[in-house]
Amino acid sequence: MCLSSESISWCEYIRYLGIDDLAGIYFKIDSDIVKRKFYASVNAILSNSFNQDDLLRLYLLESYCLPVLQYGMSVIKLTNMQLR
Repeated sequence: MCLSSESISWCEYIRYLGIDDLAGIYFKIDSDIVKRKFYASVNAILSNSFNQDDLLRLYLLESYCLPVLQYGMSVIKLTNMQLR
């Protein structure tokens, strides 16, 4: 692909602000990376707080894990498959 006589390399995805945009005809986001980061943060909290109160654990999960899952999702229209 060329832009103003300069060659632009083609790639499968581009990472912008931590979110991967996939190449293709339609705008697609790779949500697997976001899910992995969410699960990693949940596992880190749950494995280090096994003897704590349940309300404290819930507060930690809402404070640290939920923002990881929601980051950047407000500007993206997710498909039904991605919502599962």
